[in-house]
Amino acid sequence: MKYFEDFIIGDEQMFPREHHVTAEEIIEMGVKWDPNPFHIDEELAKASHFGGLVASSVHLFGISVRMSFGTNEDEKSAAVSALGFDKMRLIAPVRAGDTVKLRSRVLDARLSKSKPGLRIITLT
Repeated sequence: MKYFEDFIIGDEQMFPREHHVTAEEIIEMGVKWDPNPFHIDEELAKASHFGGLVASSVHLFGISVRMSFGTNEDEKSAAVSALGFDKMRLIAPVRAGDTVKLRSRVLDARLSKSKPGLRIITLT
């Protein structure tokens, strides 16, 4: 379990989990949350500027949230809540068959101004 003291400003972490993206999940997420043709229809996606089916940013955000929660005690953190998500960089379209990885860096670690006893960690 990782605690506040374990988050050192400037430290970078490559999360050990990876996620293999499938066409089925791209379409399922697209139909439910982002029904652009390049997320839900392989034939229409071929005619798009992407040239094929791609995962939506909503889908990739969901994958990143899931990947950031560890599967064993060494990977988990004692977080109370996520206060917000300011920046997420999508460096290339994600296609069926791609494997997604997640990296983060500790930008800040401080005491909460409004909730004494709680701490706030800012990650990229």
